[in-house]
Amino acid sequence: MFASWEQIAVTVGTTVVVAAGAYLAVVWLVTPGVVRAVRARNPRNETLVNAVRAYGRVVGVVAAAVAALVASGYGWVLSESAVVVAAATLAVGVAGQDVFENVVSGGFLVADRNFNVGDWVAWGEGTGGVVEVVGFRSTRVRTAANEIVTVPNAELATRAVRAPYARGRYRTAVSVAVAHDADLAAATDAAGEAAAGVPDVASSPPPETLASFGDGVVVLTVRVWIREPTHAEVARVESRLTRAVRDALADAGVDASPTPGRELSGRVTVNSVES
Repeated sequence: MFASWEQIAVTVGTTVVVAAGAYLAVVWLVTPGVVRAVRARNPRNETLVNAVRAYGRVVGVVAAAVAALVASGYGWVLSESAVVVAAATLAVGVAGQDVFENVVSGGFLVADRNFNVGDWVAWGEGTGGVVEVVGFRSTRVRTAANEIVTVPNAELATRAVRAPYARGRYRTAVSVAVAHDADLAAATDAAGEAAAGVPDVASSPPPETLASFGDGVVVLTVRVWIREPTHAEVARVESRLTRAVRDALADAGVDASPTPGRELSGRVTVNSVES
């Protein structure tokens, strides 16, 4: 009526061996070949490569579970569609709607060619960093301060995400104020020549200098394009550009960032007080 200990041991041993074999076959044999094929077709898309590797492990676990059921004599469970559907429904319910939403969103992020590991992305109010890993539930981002931020995939999939450096060139600008009576032609020429000499500033399109009215001053805005931009490189170029423009204006005899003059008018009345 009941199986002997020897039969139980044989069944358990066979189940473990078959499950382990199925898992290792998928993870060690099938997945590496698929990863190589995906990398050959998408050499610059590490997001997709990492996702294939991760999903390969999941497929390995599923294959091991199926093999274990068959080896232990419970393969009939797989043929009962109602049981399978009920189990899947229970799994989704236990995992929760948020988890399921994040998993689905992770698939969309992996399929997005404009969202890759190594890209600098920004979302929300100034939050941004380099994408390190796109996981099943969340994406890991490293900020400029070397902080690790774990972001739910659904947040990235449903919000506007900027990739400022994805196009290979990036435009930035610095502004400086000069007096109203300054020689704007000389100031504009000096700022433009200084910007053109800054390392990593592209010559095409060339730097441009725009003038606008400020609060008691004229504001010169120097716009430049940066080649092969990264977040750190943009900050360095902006610093070099600021120093170069300041020095060029000083050499041209233009006073940068003058204190705006203010004219006050009114009347002062003194009342005598009798003691």
